[in-house]
Amino acid sequence: MLKSSHGKIRFFFLYMLFSVIFIFAALECFVRLLHLAPLLPVVRFVEDPYMRFKTRPLSRFTGLSASREFAIDFQHNSLGFRDIEHSVNKPDGVFRILGLGDSFTYGAGVFFEDTYLLKLEQMLNKRSGQHPKVEIIKAGIPRFYPETERLLLEHYGLNFKPDLIIVGFVRNDVIDTFYGIDGVGVAKDGYLLSGNKLGQINEVSSWLYSHSHLFRIVVQRYRDKEDFLKKVADTEKYRDNGFLEKEWGKIEQEYDKMIELSHRNNSKIVFFNIPQDASWATPPSTYPPQRLSAWARSKEAPFIDITPAMQAASKKAKLYWKIDGHCNSAGYQVVADTLFSELTKAGLVP
Repeated sequence: MLKSSHGKIRFFFLYMLFSVIFIFAALECFVRLLHLAPLLPVVRFVEDPYMRFKTRPLSRFTGLSASREFAIDFQHNSLGFRDIEHSVNKPDGVFRILGLGDSFTYGAGVFFEDTYLLKLEQMLNKRSGQHPKVEIIKAGIPRFYPETERLLLEHYGLNFKPDLIIVGFVRNDVIDTFYGIDGVGVAKDGYLLSGNKLGQINEVSSWLYSHSHLFRIVVQRYRDKEDFLKKVADTEKYRDNGFLEKEWGKIEQEYDKMIELSHRNNSKIVFFNIPQDASWATPPSTYPPQRLSAWARSKEAPFIDITPAMQAASKKAKLYWKIDGHCNSAGYQVVADTLFSELTKAGLVP
């Protein structure tokens, strides 16, 4: 009788175990068939002693964007920049520009030949008349923001002795500033993780995230729920003395440090604003250039707002990927055209 009871209990637990496995397997198949889960990020990162993280040096990543809107081919040099190799010693007769920024400056959304820094470099070198050869160090890195950009400038960028430093701002820089340099880290598989989740990641959960579409949906929903900053209205984030006033002040402090570093290197420096989307008349689009232009005037630093050019061009063509949000090739062309016009008009590039 006892044996029979034990057998029934064992059968019950095995039945429940296989039922649960079957249900999760069925859900996994369902999620995969309908493409409900976000694709894994294509780019991998490594830790860096100064900047906390950077794109993996000498790597190449191909595939499909997480939004499934465009193909990806990201190739990186020995410093992890999406660029060709450049000698540290500047060749004679070369005017060297260092481009700093986040994923927009990196060129997410397009192939390398359509990134705005490469387009700008080509346009500057195709000018008629006598001009020095222009070389742009393309140092945009996804998820970077003013503090990490300043660290890149300080520990890597100045080694190239740039004649001009151009710094791209995108409004999510203030969000990344809120989370800070400890707000992101690199998992063993090279994915970026938010700082408050790093302690919760182990090899099992990392493997599940890489291999299970269902698990990725659960993680994404959890992160969205935990991200309380998403619940703060844009009108509070993008105004004077608003919820992120401290972060705006921090950005200005980092830009102050960049100006000091540029003076130390006898370099000129320019700041510019790239609108993150086509919501032209809303606070997220209008406040950043207003604030940064006022700061730049107080520092006698050149500032370029790309917004008017993008708004005008948007009447004729789509400039952003609908789901992904980054610029497409037409959008990056507008950025390159505007920078070319403003930099040459101001005599910042000989």
